[in-house]
Amino acid sequence: MGIWVYDALAKTVEHIVRALGNKTLFLPGIIHLPTVPWYRKINKVDLGTVDKLAASFVALYSYSQREGIDYDKVNAIVAELGFGYNAAIAISNGKIVDGVGGTVASIGTLTSGALDLEVVAHESSWERWDVFHGGIFYYGKVYDMQELVNGYQRSEEPYASLLLAFVEGVAKDIMRARVSTPKANVILLTGRHSKYDLVVKLLKEYLRDLDVEPAGLLKGAVISKELVRAMPQLVRD
Repeated sequence: MGIWVYDALAKTVEHIVRALGNKTLFLPGIIHLPTVPWYRKINKVDLGTVDKLAASFVALYSYSQREGIDYDKVNAIVAELGFGYNAAIAISNGKIVDGVGGTVASIGTLTSGALDLEVVAHESSWERWDVFHGGIFYYGKVYDMQELVNGYQRSEEPYASLLLAFVEGVAKDIMRARVSTPKANVILLTGRHSKYDLVVKLLKEYLRDLDVEPAGLLKGAVISKELVRAMPQLVRD
């Protein structure tokens, strides 16, 4: 499933560049930001892709407006619970200073996240597309978070344990990111899987000393990637 997303992205970029040429603007990933110290980039590629960067912008703006404080007073962690990847982005004094990207984060729904290198060394080959496998959906042989939530509520395995692996992993990634922004006391949630009440409840139990709240959508926005996936009729409309 993840491969289809990347294939569509590649074709879209090819079309845009062919149509618009040098009018095309590519936004950076978090690893490209000068506000992230270089030593945090050592042996890293994925500190958060451009969609995680965009989600952090929206979260920073929304939180600043909601609390009535300037950007440079915001210390927070944006936790993206995405369709395939998770991420935890550290914001210190209004600036992004670090990120735990999806391929170095804990297990996601589609993707394995960070792997013990012994696992990789055991394989005879490791291909580019292998990063799209090994998530909790693959283990549970389901592709809907609601089914895992229902299984957890029934204490049914492997769904209950898979949901805990997902939520506990997110909590660990948040605490990793907090090292880079120690004054952060609020966790702003984004991504489609942050809409599940049980996921948020369990996450709050792991992070009892922190405020965990939704980042909120951009004021005035009527369509977004997240909304389209949740409500496909928007595309048809």
